[in-house]
Amino acid sequence: MNKQFFTTALSFLIFLMTAMPCNASQQQNATSQVITPPDSCSDIDYQSAVVFATQLQAAVRKGDKKAVANMAYYPLNFYEEHYTLHGNLHRVKDNREFIKKYNKIINSYTKSLILATDPKNIFCNYHGAMIANGLVWFAGTSPMSFFEIHSYPGPPSWEKK
Repeated sequence: MNKQFFTTALSFLIFLMTAMPCNASQQQNATSQVITPPDSCSDIDYQSAVVFATQLQAAVRKGDKKAVANMAYYPLNFYEEHYTLHGNLHRVKDNREFIKKYNKIINSYTKSLILATDPKNIFCNYHGAMIANGLVWFAGTSPMSFFEIHSYPGPPSWEKK
């Protein structure tokens, strides 16, 4: 085996070790809804992340553009995805631009994915915390804010009925 193979394998193992979901080691039963995150979320306060995700969902549910815009960190990375390797990256510079582009950033499909997510299902790694399978990434302590959002035009072709 060659050196490149071992380097790639080692990189993959490191990725797997740092990309554990916060609740991966937890067994949740019907009587207990409290999830205690393992050490993989040590840089992010788990309870604050759940509160943030819940507040984001509430603002998106209401269609409160200003509240959602105020929860973002600028410049915001906005990826317009097309189910290809990489989406088109746009930098949203401030609240005013976010509000202007809100319907493009939080389109109906993206909104449905955010609202369908259990806010307790937080995934953490060195990049921050995320919900909805990487749709929204956030971090910070005071205040917590989202710094990256991915928007899809609709479900992928393999999920369409």
